[in-house]
Amino acid sequence: MRWRTQRLGDIFEIARGGSPRPIEKFLTKDPDGINWIKIGDATASGKYIELTKEKIKPEGVTKSRSVYPGDFLLTNSMSFGRPYIMATEGCIHDGWLGLKPRNASSVDHNYFYHLLGSNEIYNKLSARAAGSTVKNLNMEIVSHIDIMVPPLDEQRRIAAILDKADALRRKRKRTFDLIESARNSFIESSFEFNSGGNVGTLGECLEFITTGGRNWSKYYSEVGSRFIRSLDVQMNGISNDEVVYVSAPENAEARRTRTMQGDVLLTVTGSRIGRVAELPEQLVGSYVSQHVAILRLNHAKLRSKFLSFFLSSRQGQRQIQKWQYGQTKPGLNFRQIEAFTIPQISIDLQARLEKAIARFESEKNKKELHHVGLRNLFSSLQHRAFTGQL
Repeated sequence: MRWRTQRLGDIFEIARGGSPRPIEKFLTKDPDGINWIKIGDATASGKYIELTKEKIKPEGVTKSRSVYPGDFLLTNSMSFGRPYIMATEGCIHDGWLGLKPRNASSVDHNYFYHLLGSNEIYNKLSARAAGSTVKNLNMEIVSHIDIMVPPLDEQRRIAAILDKADALRRKRKRTFDLIESARNSFIESSFEFNSGGNVGTLGECLEFITTGGRNWSKYYSEVGSRFIRSLDVQMNGISNDEVVYVSAPENAEARRTRTMQGDVLLTVTGSRIGRVAELPEQLVGSYVSQHVAILRLNHAKLRSKFLSFFLSSRQGQRQIQKWQYGQTKPGLNFRQIEAFTIPQISIDLQARLEKAIARFESEKNKKELHHVGLRNLFSSLQHRAFTGQL
């Protein structure tokens, strides 16, 4: 079976969507209106676009781009390159690229759905996409992507294998999501309390609170102590994706902002405000940026993990967000943090709640590892499939 190298532009007619402006004048609730296909009509796990939330008037069609069942859509900016198959007809705005097969009889839609969504195609698109901050696709970029195309029967065989592997991957992902949902529900129910219950303030339980100093970038080094920035603080965890180290100076500020065992970290400025995590034992002795607060507790009153879980719950996050209303530049100060209300329950009960949540965490982590393994296996299958090795 002979594979041919072709450009996507040889297989598809590629066109960018268009938006009639101002769009508000063209939207209609008339059931006979034309489907107006937006990014929100596609789901992260969906393969087809079947329904739309909005319609436009027929006179808006000439100012947009029509697509039909069997056409492919690609998102052309932000999380660009995500493919969908049209299962209805309508018009697309300029956030989409439409790909219409030039010869439908030579294209297996399932095969090209997997191909267009593969890492190989994404990497090629990413390397060519314009814009340093926000990458964008255009018709020329997509048209000139080279791919290897097998005969139709081989496309179908490969698509059948990838469909089965993808179904297993999605099933495991749903299991992971269910466990994550159960964990979150348990955390929320654990912290249900009303204004008549035993409530205290966080300030009553703090021994010390501080934030890191400014201008730490001059101390960056290849080795040394870990430096924790706001982007490193995730909800109930510290990311190790982009680790930064510092050669810390010997001065009072550095000593004041050096972390200790049992500390809780809270982001206090910017778009990441309100992320909270107990400091992992292996990061004791690290330093934090000015955007991260160190909460050092009186552990006879409040446990670190319990506080981290509480501040990450809806009740905790509501308290954090209420200070942001009306502010041009979101931020939390020490007075506001100390005023947070928390349930007053015994250290023993705090520990028992932590253990119960930890069981969910353990199961979630196992499923996540399994899901990551299947995801990597699927990527490997894709690579083999689209290079003629499957």
